[in-house]
Amino acid sequence: MTEKQAKELLTKYLSGEASPAEASHVEQWFKGLETGMPGPSPGQKEEIGKQMFLNLQRAMIKEPPERRVAGQRWFRAAVAILIAGTVFGAYQLLQPANLKSTKATQLSKVAAPDTLRLADGSQVELGAQSSIDYATNTKKFRRVRLSKGEAFFNVKHDSRRPFIVEAGSGLSIRVLGTSFSVRNQAGDGPAQVEVSTGKVAVSRNGRLLGILTRGQQLSYDYKTAKASVTQLQQVRSIQISFSASSLADVISELGYAYNIRITLADEQLSHLRCTASFNSAQSLEDILDILCRLHHIRFKPGPDPASFQIYR
Repeated sequence: MTEKQAKELLTKYLSGEASPAEASHVEQWFKGLETGMPGPSPGQKEEIGKQMFLNLQRAMIKEPPERRVAGQRWFRAAVAILIAGTVFGAYQLLQPANLKSTKATQLSKVAAPDTLRLADGSQVELGAQSSIDYATNTKKFRRVRLSKGEAFFNVKHDSRRPFIVEAGSGLSIRVLGTSFSVRNQAGDGPAQVEVSTGKVAVSRNGRLLGILTRGQQLSYDYKTAKASVTQLQQVRSIQISFSASSLADVISELGYAYNIRITLADEQLSHLRCTASFNSAQSLEDILDILCRLHHIRFKPGPDPASFQIYR
């Protein structure tokens, strides 16, 4: 596995496209980053590298024993380089970042929720007496800071520009396309993150607190510095709408929303057009059944439990 492949694997994991085996590798990498420090020094990187060495070895292509012995020094050097690149890349994804100087502020002073549409198409529903700052320059990252209060985010999917919510005191939530709520009481009570669709990574000062999927809630107690993850009894639903969208785009959006991998058996199917509106409270099987009936095609479970395939 090259450094490029390692970074691609990390992106697949955050977008929900990684297989169970790939996800296991990435989770081991995340564990290696749980130092609790603001940033890894060269010495800390070396220590993290030692802890990750065995896990990364399993991800490398295994060589025959005779070649492995002969090239042992070269192999160790290559793995050391890969570790440094992977640790730095993963750390950058988890590390909170400052908003640029070009920003806008939205403050909800009314009792009713206030809805804001961002330039990328994402929607933010602010609770009463809640305030956010957001960068107006979003070429690389989309960043929002929830200064206080509560907000529900319905994020427009864009794999090239991760969406980042900074909730104060180093708490950070990073996604690629999903819907979730954040409650930040600015030191008065625990912070809470609830996921309605998709998957998010929650961290504090670069230390991973948890990977949340649909229907899960993370609570973080600032006083005890402890996080707990629970299953929600009720999950807030959202509308999932498509207007003359290609089937390729539709299954991509549904895959992120339900944290499921959907593939097409025939590439020609990707050009089919779909106009429909669904609710995330519906099961994915029901949605796929409706879509397939519209185009006289079929779907079936994929090779692993977290996948489906569409075919003629």
